[in-house]
This record gives sequence, structure tokens and C-alpha cells, in this order.
Amino acid sequence: MMDQAYDNGLVPVEQFARRGAQASHGVLCKVLFCDMMRALHEMAGIPSVDLGNCYDAVAHPIASIALQAFQVPLTTIVLSLSVLQTMTFFLRTGYGVSTCGYGGTRYDPTFGLGQGNGMAPSEFSAGWKWINGVPQLRTLQQLPKYSLTIPQKIGSPAAIPLRDVGDAEETLGVWSCPKGDFGVHIEKKMEKGHLWVERLRHNKCPAADGWLGFRYSLIPIKSPTRLYRDVLSPLRVNGNITKFYRMAPKRVMGLGMPNPGIKMLAYKLHLLQTEWTQPTSAGQMLQHLADIVLCDGRTLDPWVLTTEGSDSTRVFSVEKPTRSDFATFRRAVTYLTLPTDRLQSPLGAYVNKLHRRDDWFISEDQNLLFRSMSDSSYIQYTRNDSVRNTRFALSFSNPTAMSGQFPRSTRASVQLLHGDSDVRVHSVARSFCPPTHRLSFLERIRAQPKRHL
Repeated sequence: MMDQAYDNGLVPVEQFARRGAQASHGVLCKVLFCDMMRALHEMAGIPSVDLGNCYDAVAHPIASIALQAFQVPLTTIVLSLSVLQTMTFFLRTGYGVSTCGYGGTRYDPTFGLGQGNGMAPSEFSAGWKWINGVPQLRTLQQLPKYSLTIPQKIGSPAAIPLRDVGDAEETLGVWSCPKGDFGVHIEKKMEKGHLWVERLRHNKCPAADGWLGFRYSLIPIKSPTRLYRDVLSPLRVNGNITKFYRMAPKRVMGLGMPNPGIKMLAYKLHLLQTEWTQPTSAGQMLQHLADIVLCDGRTLDPWVLTTEGSDSTRVFSVEKPTRSDFATFRRAVTYLTLPTDRLQSPLGAYVNKLHRRDDWFISEDQNLLFRSMSDSSYIQYTRNDSVRNTRFALSFSNPTAMSGQFPRSTRASVQLLHGDSDVRVHSVARSFCPPTHRLSFLERIRAQPKRHL
């Protein structure tokens, strides 16, 4: 059934309770969502839902409707749900399997889908305010007073509390908040680490067992390094040794304690290796680039220094800049191209599709210029040889409306003269062509200059 749902695209990529997904990716996407919300200065809301015992609380009539939406035959649905309703369950523990079972009957069925079955809230709200052009997150008192409730089977509806953006909630083992403060997560890790150290201190276990617990109990919770000094005494080690000897490998007479910072860097690099350019939620949220130069890869696009609106297909942050903000942006961009309004080193070939509208193209022999008007119409210009043309400035005129398609293999940066009748080409570049072989993260790194870095 789930194979059929995957094959028909019925399971969205942002659904992490699916085959091949990891809980860490769900936490990552939540953190990235909050980062993008703060970067784009957009209104947002996040439900914090803890579905405790959710597998045992599923009503079979609703489950049947959901399965039918997945195009599962009705006979299969009746068979699978009836088995769960009348199945007898036996508990298995470390002491053995129980001899008495429990379960439902045809007249008193047992609902739920079973824990681990493959077919099987508080709420944050974020708003923004601008003070002298600077965006700031609204506090809980400054947010609109929404009233959200959940109907209950018995009694009055239960209210969903609205939380402040600085309140941290645990999601799959990670404490985070929309404000982006992970201080609570570090405190929780420290509390868990101190609890482990205190238990080790009050137990009379051999040092070898203590080191075994350190490797497989304390290190996996990723406690900060300052906790490692407190664990030295219970491990029968002089607590006054320096950090260098605590972290140094055993082959140079060190203790070989791990460095959490280096381990986290390794985890992040591994995440980039596995998710970058992949068609997953995490892979799609990791990519965000922009371009501000013309086709020659060096000359600054004059449009960047204006206050005109953009025709970009990307979603940029909501801003309310002042005149001084525009002046600061112009100075920052100008510093990149000093002293000739050009980059010191030209950029290479395009590595991705442009986010701005791509209208101007030129033929391979550079005798025809095309301006895209829609998917099926364009304007064609012919090269004007009556004026002096150079390889840095080609003139085109005689616009003619055409229908159909035209070659788009070469882009062009142009300057309009006398309205739209005359056009001067500034520079050209090959259009982006998706590679037939998807490069891995390491292949992309090795393809860059200065490989020794």
C-alpha cells in the first residue's frame, strides 16, 4: 500500500514519518524554517504537537477514509483493520512472554494501528515590527489575541495556548524556539551530563566500567567540553590535567576525549554531503544564491544600484529600508568593484538557473538578437553593420515580432537605445545547462580553485 502511495506521489517530501527519512532531518527543517522566517521577516506560525500514544488512539473509520484516499482497495482495508480489531496481543519482556493475552472482539473491537505500523498542540506565532527601519520580533503581549480551541469528546473545548517566540520546545530531542536561541538546549544537555556524572560519582563501579559508560552514555548526548573535567575524578584520573592532555589521542599519552565542536562540524559536513542538491525538504532549504553582475561576470549590473522593483522568482525578505540604508547598500556594493566598477576576477560559467527573468539571447554567429516576450512569441533584432561594432559592443536594430521558439543557448546583457528600436549588446555568456551527472559534495569542492585550502 505504501509503495503505491510513494509511486503515485501521494506522500509529500516534507513528511518525515516515511521510509528513508530521519528524525534529525525533521528537526533541521524546523530550525531552517525559523531561520528563513527571521531572514525574510515574514509572519509565521508553528504548531508544537506531541502525539503521545498516537498509534493507539487512531479511530478506524477515519483510518479507512485515509486509506481509501490512498486508492487502497476496500477489501484490503477491511481485512487489515478487522485483524487489528480482533487480534490477541501478548506482552514480551526480559522475563519472557506472557501466557495470557488481551485484545478485542467483533462486538468490542480494539482500535489503533499498532506501534511502528508502516501505514500508520501548543502553537508559536511570530510577527514583526519595524523601528527606524530595523525589524524586531513582536513579543507575546504585542501579538494579536487569537483564540484557538480543540473540540473534546466530553466537556468544553480545550484551548491551544499561544507561546512567545523565545519559549523553547523539545522536538525529537532538540530544544529550539523560533527566536533561534539554543541556550535551553545546552542547559538541558548540561543537566543530563551532570546527572550522569553524579550517578557515576556515587557508584563504586570500576574505572574501566566508568570509561565504558563515558564512551557510550555521556558522549552520545553531546555534552559541552567543560563537563569533561568534572568526570575525571570519578574515572580515577587527576582532575588538574590540562585540556590539551584530555583531548590528545592515546598514542601521545592523552586521554582521547572527543571535542564536541569538531564532532558537530563533522556531522554538518556529513549532512551537506548527503542532502545538498537532493530532492528532499532539507536539501531544498539549504540552497539560496544570487547574482548581481552582467554576462561578462565582472561588470556590475546598473539595476542593482537603483531602487526599482525586482522581477525575481525568489522570495526575499520583507524590508522597509530608509534612505541611509540604500546609501549604505550602494557603498557596500561599490566597494566590491573598486576602482573600475568591475570585479577584480571574473566569475566562471553559470552553475545554476538565474532567479531573475531571462529575456535576452543571441545567436551563435551573433547576427541575430532575441527578446523573449512569452513562451511562444519573441522579438527578433538584426545586426546593424552601418555602425562600428566591436567585440565589446554589438548594435542591433529592426525589431520584428515573431512567433514560435528561438535558440536560448547564449545569454546577452543589453542596453536599450532610443526606446526599444535600437539595442546594444554589452556581453554574452553560455546559458546554464544542467549536467547529466550530478556532482557530489566532494566533487564540487575538488572542482574549485585553491584545492589546498
